[in-house]
Amino acid sequence: MPSHAPLIAIFAEHVKSGMMLDFENDAYADPKGDNKAFKDSYVTVDSVEIESEGCIRIDFVDADSVGFPLKHKLYLHNNSELELSESL
Repeated sequence: MPSHAPLIAIFAEHVKSGMMLDFENDAYADPKGDNKAFKDSYVTVDSVEIESEGCIRIDFVDADSVGFPLKHKLYLHNNSELELSESL
């Protein structure tokens, strides 16, 4: 995880296009901690779609798509747009 900027925890269901997320060592996006696209950098969300009840697919600008449970905690770069009610 990049250490130079604070992160805000949000649920996957609150992710929106344009947000910058840190997925390094995430249980779904980077379970082995070896995805070079997530190492020491943020990924930008391209689009978000509900795949099924309880699962959301997040597509990224320069990385693969990943499915998450709606209540999975993700880490948002603090410069991304976020309504305060959506942070944990």
